[in-house]
Formats: sequence, structure tokens, C-alpha cells
Amino acid sequence: MSAQLEMDFETKPPAHDDIERLALFLYDQGPVWTTAKDIAKALHFTDRQIRKLASESNGLILSGPGCPGYRHVRRATPEEVQEVVARLRHQAHMMDQRCSAIHKAFHAHVHKPA
Repeated sequence: MSAQLEMDFETKPPAHDDIERLALFLYDQGPVWTTAKDIAKALHFTDRQIRKLASESNGLILSGPGCPGYRHVRRATPEEVQEVVARLRHQAHMMDQRCSAIHKAFHAHVHKPA
């Protein structure tokens, strides 16, 4: 018999104060990308917390696939914003295709005669 680890999958919305703190920190960094490592060192957030805060920031915190870090949207160039938006849309499209493939494979397996 194997022991099973308990996992806490409860998702709590990030505190508004934490989003504001991160956004202000990034704004103060000026027109540079700030790595998660540097943010964690300064604000004591984990990588996961930083990603969640960015995701819940209503667009204030810019980051995405292939970005060199995080940046306040008001400190980004229009080209940087367009690039991040394009990458996120591409990622969403790829995830949608994966969802469709999983769904199709599941139904093919479930309805396949034994």
C-alpha cells in the first residue's frame, strides 16, 4: 500500500494589496524587464505567486511566454505590448487545440468497442 500525498488545490484570489505592491514595484523599475528572481528577492513572493498576481492584475503587469520577465504595462512600448499579446493569443490557440485533441481522444477511447 502506498502513501498518498495530500495536495491543496484551493485557489484563493490574490490580495489586491499584493497586486498593487507588485505593480508599483515594477513601475518604479522603469522601462526594463524585471525577472521573477529579482521580484522574489525584493518582495518575497514565490514564482507561482508572481505569475498569479500578473494574471489577476487586469493587464497592469505584462508578461507571457518568451518574455524576459515582468514589466508594468505603462512602462512598455507599444511594440512590446503587441508582442506579448500575440504570444499569449498563440499560446491560447495552442491550448485550445490541445483541449480538442484530448476531448477527441477521450471520446474515441470511451466509445471504442472492447
